[in-house]
Order: sequence, then C-alpha cells, then structure tokens
Amino acid sequence: MVVEVGAGAGAVTAAIVQHTNGAAVVIAVEKDAELAERLRARRLGVQVVTADAVTLPAILADHGLDCADVIVSVLPWTLFGPQQQRDLLAIFAAALQADGVFTAAAYSLGYWTPAARRFRRELERFFGEVLPTRTMWRHLPPAMTYVCRCPGEVGDNLTAYQSR
Repeated sequence: MVVEVGAGAGAVTAAIVQHTNGAAVVIAVEKDAELAERLRARRLGVQVVTADAVTLPAILADHGLDCADVIVSVLPWTLFGPQQQRDLLAIFAAALQADGVFTAAAYSLGYWTPAARRFRRELERFFGEVLPTRTMWRHLPPAMTYVCRCPGEVGDNLTAYQSR
C-alpha cells in the first residue's frame, strides 16, 4: 500500500499509479480541498483523502491499516521549521512497515541551503538509511528525492520522540 502526502493535483500520483500498474492500493492525501477535488476528477483509481499529513495514523486506521509499505512525500520540506519537520518525520517513520520506504522530493537548487541541510539531518535521525537520488534536470525546477529505509533503526530517536 502506497500513501502520497502533499498530492496536489496529482502529477506524482499519476506516476505512482503508472509505476504500480494499478496493482497497489494508493491513498493520496491533500490538505487543499480544491486540489483534492481536482485530483478526484482525474479518476486515477486512487483513494483521495482531504486532510493534513499529520493525521496519517487516523487516515490509515480509517482504511483498516496500521502501516504503509511506501510513503511518498511531495511536501515543501525546506519551508517547514525544524519542529514541524521533526513532527512529520516521526509520524511518517512510525506509520511505515519495518521494511517500508519513505521518499521525499526536494529541489536540487536549494540542496546546500541551511534548511535543506537541516532536513537531511532530520531524515538521518528517523531512518537508518538515507539515499539521495540524482537530480532530475528535466523537472522545473530541477529536483531530486531522498529514499529512506529502516525507520527507527537510528537508535532510540523514534521511540523517544513518540513517548513525548
């Protein structure tokens, strides 16, 4: 099961559906009601939920699930403050299967900014493996993704965070 957070009007959602050949359950989470409705109108065969990403545990529960296999994020991570980044990453890491994968899109042009470096450090707090991909130069602006595995395998960061 794949969850996309920050689905927007569905550019990445369509790619997920194409990549999975419709064989996976896909839940697209979009906070903006107008964008969520535009995504529903595309009839991609995904379950569109109009909600904030922080409610992911409740969204999963509403679908009879405890955890996701994959979480794809198209959220504007470098626009979030440190605490908001930590809160969301803790939620996502806890919502993944032990062998699950979290991917986060990031703009390559800002890769070396303080906010982008902070985000990379936060990823490393919650995931045992964080791999940046190559820059996709045809994307405007150029973008890359972080592929993160082993949620919670970075010591007690996730457990300590969840017990707060």
